[in-house]
Amino acid sequence: MPRSSIPVLLAALLTFLLASAPAQAGRDAEHYVGTLLQQTSVVLRDTYSSAADRRERLHGLLLANLDARKAALFALGPYQRDLDPQTTEAYVAAFTDYITAVYEARLQTFRTFDFRVVTSTDANQSDATVVTQATPPPEFHSRAPMSISLRISRAGGAFKIVDVQIAGIWVSMYQRDQFARRLAEARGDLHAMTSYLNAQAAQIKAGNAEV
Repeated sequence: MPRSSIPVLLAALLTFLLASAPAQAGRDAEHYVGTLLQQTSVVLRDTYSSAADRRERLHGLLLANLDARKAALFALGPYQRDLDPQTTEAYVAAFTDYITAVYEARLQTFRTFDFRVVTSTDANQSDATVVTQATPPPEFHSRAPMSISLRISRAGGAFKIVDVQIAGIWVSMYQRDQFARRLAEARGDLHAMTSYLNAQAAQIKAGNAEV
């Protein structure tokens, strides 16, 4: 092989690897989301278990598949700087309880919907956005299917959901705006935010708060 051909082959190989890796990430992310949607539907539609058992199983699925810590710190924006570890951990725990309660309540409203993976786009080799479609049952024929996107990140070899887009709104961005307003009113007091999240989670679980 002529020596002049080697750089060309190396460049072609590098281009192939860079193009193939994100595509594989997207396929893996789609498979992950598809499997998770199936598991969630099984729990939601289980008519043989008690409501308490379904809630516990759904809670477990969410805890295992949400990167709640990453979402919690992102929601703080600039207020996450200079926090002591104890205050941060208390806030992350409260946020995790709150966000799982929000998603559990929202998923209950999709109990009879059919979900399918539509497509995905890759941000890099470990991050992707998977677009899904929730189709209502025939009796709700007047309601159009809803597009729901999930931002997926792979850390430590396992995929986690880091954000969800519903009706064109990313949950993380909405929360960050809301948290910034509340923290500004509380003069950056994260203890007040933690107490608020604990109270909101309790209200949602009791069915006394809209999500």
